[in-house]
Amino acid sequence: MNNDQEAPTAQVVAVRCDQMGIVREIARDDHYCLLTPRLNHGLPAFFYPGSELKARHFLQEINTNGIALDWEFALPVGTNDNSHLLLSFIGIHEQDKILLVGALKLEDAFTVCQELLAGRDQQFILLQEALNRRRESVSLLNDQNVYDAVTSLNNELLTVQRSLVKKGHELEVLNEQKNIFMGVAAHDLRNPIGNIISLCEMLQEEIEPDPESDAARYLEMIKGSSNFMLRLLADLLDFVRIESGQMEMKRQLLSLKELVVERIASAKRDAGKKELSLLLDVKEGEDYRVAGDYDRLSQVVDNLLTNAIKFSRGPNQIVLFLNDKPGWFVLSVRDHGQGISLDEQEQLFKPFKKSSTVPTAGERSTGLGLSIVKLIVEGHGGSVDLESEPGEGTTISVNLPKDTP
Repeated sequence: MNNDQEAPTAQVVAVRCDQMGIVREIARDDHYCLLTPRLNHGLPAFFYPGSELKARHFLQEINTNGIALDWEFALPVGTNDNSHLLLSFIGIHEQDKILLVGALKLEDAFTVCQELLAGRDQQFILLQEALNRRRESVSLLNDQNVYDAVTSLNNELLTVQRSLVKKGHELEVLNEQKNIFMGVAAHDLRNPIGNIISLCEMLQEEIEPDPESDAARYLEMIKGSSNFMLRLLADLLDFVRIESGQMEMKRQLLSLKELVVERIASAKRDAGKKELSLLLDVKEGEDYRVAGDYDRLSQVVDNLLTNAIKFSRGPNQIVLFLNDKPGWFVLSVRDHGQGISLDEQEQLFKPFKKSSTVPTAGERSTGLGLSIVKLIVEGHGGSVDLESEPGEGTTISVNLPKDTP
């Protein structure tokens, strides 16, 4: 460095963001923390990973009091994920933006903050008052033991923060491995179970003259259990594909009304076995067109109808309602079954969670149907609601946006 060139009086990192914490301008970067531009990203992308909650509290204090000071945040340095720099930050309102300045020493951050606030008399006064209050507070805490304890605690918190980031990454890897294993296992088991079902059907044809024999009953039991396992494997494969983002939604413009009519026709046989009638309540003249994957939305309606039939006792009705509201179409399936207790309702859309309600004809459940419904509907930008009271039946509603492909 030439003698004529003076080093900056303070090395800082300074950015301007909006009140929501979206970084709009990088004012200074003397520590070279921002090698990758982070404009138009939130503060969590600016600070070291794991600081999301702390960053929100930092912004909240600034928006509430107009200023926040002496907040420590770690910033990544260079391209090495493990390299970071711990800086003390000041945040202050600057017209319609928020100015954030961080430095190794808080006094340096104050100095540069004053430079960047040139011409902002009101903010300058607020900054000076905050500095004076802090100096008064620090004078009461000159005990070196207190300072050491706070420093030690900050270091421990930073270590825990890094550990949480690492653990989070490890959990993501484990979850991906779990999905791969479940997918492979479910796929490889389908063929042998399908063979078992085929062999059962062949043997049933051989003993058809005596369908009431023990052998016939045993074969029917084997076939029923095998069909259930096949449905479970199909649900597992669907759940893994959707959760891991491997199932592509093939959207097209379709009539939700026509789809529901078709699925009702398909479910009438099972409903008739339990003396249940399926009714559609829909306003005439509306075509209910949505952008969706026909097969996946059919799967949603099938699952809702299967559940309603499974937990209803005939003679009775299951009613499907199609309604529209601003921006949304709503499909509701209402049964008059046993209902679900409030403490169990929150768990029903989680995988493998079942209610204590018992199917009325001894049907079996995989525990994945409603979780798959939720994933598919959310994949279409929609949501699922449930209303139920014990003894009064259950209504499950699917909300789908009125959009186009």
